[in-house]
Amino acid sequence: ERERETVRKWDRKRFSFTCPLTWLRWRSTARSKEDIQQRLQSQLEYYFSEENLRKDKFLVQQMDGEDYVSCELIAGFNNVRRWTDSVDLVVETLRRIPAVEVDFHGRHVRKNTTEVSPRIAFENLPETTTESDITGLLVPNSFKRVGQEGGVWVATFATDSHVDNTLGEVERNAQQFDAKVHVVRQPTQRRAVRGYYEQLQAQMQSMFGPQQQQQQQ
Repeated sequence: ERERETVRKWDRKRFSFTCPLTWLRWRSTARSKEDIQQRLQSQLEYYFSEENLRKDKFLVQQMDGEDYVSCELIAGFNNVRRWTDSVDLVVETLRRIPAVEVDFHGRHVRKNTTEVSPRIAFENLPETTTESDITGLLVPNSFKRVGQEGGVWVATFATDSHVDNTLGEVERNAQQFDAKVHVVRQPTQRRAVRGYYEQLQAQMQSMFGPQQQQQQQ
């Protein structure tokens, strides 16, 4: 029994210390493609997140005039290569991320800044209607802003769920004015990425001094 316990201890030590590369390689190959893609997706989402682009000068400087970055460049980052060496898998994973858009040929990717701003429009309201009247029809803290567009009162929301969760109550409240309520969902104009973040980084540098340039390698 003592001899068997000694062998077990020796096996654990051998796999833990003398064969670390073999052990890590075995762990990597043991993962499924879906598991790898989930971990890879989290890393790729971070690269194009607001948090990262505010400070990542290297990535922002690689963007062309249309804010595209080479997919091969992204695939070459060390934190990507730890999961895969396949550019095709990186492109496939990027296509799963709503926050980015990949070009038709799968060679370039950019942050998706074309967002849908769901709105509720009110028609047939009295001419004397004020902004406070409109906010009174809405559920408190459910909307972003209220204003007039082409003479029509419109309330803008952050997400579709905010509209869907409050639409019934808004319609009931609007009955007091015999107003018609319409839900409008249309994309807003795409915002340029590189110029925006370069300006933001310059402002941060002027406020806090030079910061070390971050490179995703």
